[in-house]
Amino acid sequence: MRNEKPRYDLGKGRKVYATVTKEGDIRYLPRESDASALEKLRGLTIPDEVVDDHEKRRRRTALKGDDADHKLRRAQRAARRAGAVTSRPDRPIVPVTRARDGAEIWDGASLPEVSEEKQRETLKKLKPKYDLFKGRMLWPTETARGKIEYLPLRDDATNDERIDGRYAAFAPPEPLEEFLQDLEDQDTIQRQTFDTERGEVKAYSQEDIEDAFESAPTLVLRAAGLVEGAARETPRLRQAWGDSLP
Repeated sequence: MRNEKPRYDLGKGRKVYATVTKEGDIRYLPRESDASALEKLRGLTIPDEVVDDHEKRRRRTALKGDDADHKLRRAQRAARRAGAVTSRPDRPIVPVTRARDGAEIWDGASLPEVSEEKQRETLKKLKPKYDLFKGRMLWPTETARGKIEYLPLRDDATNDERIDGRYAAFAPPEPLEEFLQDLEDQDTIQRQTFDTERGEVKAYSQEDIEDAFESAPTLVLRAAGLVEGAARETPRLRQAWGDSLP
């Protein structure tokens, strides 16, 4: 990290910190706890403890006030004021999951269930820990790029953990976009046009997604929220409607 004040990212309501790439360029990244799932998956974050340590050292030698801190506090105060108007992103279209003919349509993010045999192929290579308090196994799971935590499988997760995506899910080693693009290049899977109650939509069929995961040479454990959150931020994986149909 560079020894300079962080900037305030007004669009996402967070501070970002200056880093230097291998090419010598300056790139501003968020701390891990403020990052989106896609940023975490791509490793475009800075560990919280690194940021905290850096900021402590920087503030010891800083001669001026921290502009980003001031902007953050002003934005927080403005948001708390009664009647304050804040900008909100456009609400995304809710994906459709079934065509008129009954065919199931993939929503563009949700991870499919894989067979018990496929699960065993992945789990037999890993060393779990036993959660004595809840009587379940916890498995080493990637929750951010390069970060491993022990999480339960979906069947062993609590309702809150399922809602938050805090459970181990089976996913390909590469991001879903790359995984599916490779299959398209091999002509193994293709988007289809479905006739639905809301009009025509172009998307992958749920059956094709399930077959793709089942046929994948390797699956790894990643936090469901990490993978699905990154997928929702990837435009190419979204269902295409009406005028946006390619």
